[in-house]
Amino acid sequence: MGVNQNIIVIDAEKPFEMINPRIIGYSGPEIEEEEGCLSIPALYGLVIRPETIRVMWFNRDKKSFNAEFNGLTSRVIQHEIDHLAGILFIDRVVKDTLNWKHPE
Repeated sequence: MGVNQNIIVIDAEKPFEMINPRIIGYSGPEIEEEEGCLSIPALYGLVIRPETIRVMWFNRDKKSFNAEFNGLTSRVIQHEIDHLAGILFIDRVVKDTLNWKHPE
């Protein structure tokens, strides 16, 4: 298509898109929480990520944004930005915490 952009669409608390997102800062404690991924259904493990991040990105109208995120939204953004770099949560998982959870 001739367009070189990295795009994520998240829906953690409300849906929105980020074009060429870049984490420009981290703060707060690092939190260990369980993550999974639609790329590897039913596989979960503990991942340590900063609680709060500051991100720069653009919207589809080329307007620039710079905002801080914490909690679930922060974790989802970090997870999705990792995908843009070819990183899966299993590359960051705490050793020996991967486990399969099959639907009951």
